[in-house]
Amino acid sequence: MDNEIAAALSEIYTTLPGVVISYDGKTVIARPAVSKLLANGMILQAPEIVQIPVHWLVGDGARAMITVPLKPGDSVTLFFSCRSIENWLSGSDGPPDDPRQFDLTDCFCTPVMRPGPVADTENVNVSYGAGSMKISPEGVFTFEGMHAIFNLP
Repeated sequence: MDNEIAAALSEIYTTLPGVVISYDGKTVIARPAVSKLLANGMILQAPEIVQIPVHWLVGDGARAMITVPLKPGDSVTLFFSCRSIENWLSGSDGPPDDPRQFDLTDCFCTPVMRPGPVADTENVNVSYGAGSMKISPEGVFTFEGMHAIFNLP
């Protein structure tokens, strides 16, 4: 019975680190960054997963949004839904048309930073290339970079 449970659990996906292969501004093609070790000791290379919706920080009915460029090789977290998300992706909040659970095809992702770099523990920090902006808890803005353009009313 333990072997049957282990075999069933080996086909359930929840979250995995992933690597972007391509991005079209809406969805990514990605590959899980962790291969699967089979019971016989062989390693199974993770498959490419296509049409993965990217989840961005969004609010106010999508009027407020934070996005970043995604390039091949960037890290993402892959989330596998406990239900089929096909209907949800097409705008329906009704029940799924099929019984899939935790399937590789029902995936969405969020860009992440691979562990390693040290984060600023005191300020909000936004950086891109040579430019950065820090906001302190006191509301002080610090800008660094080659050029700054301000459009003030």
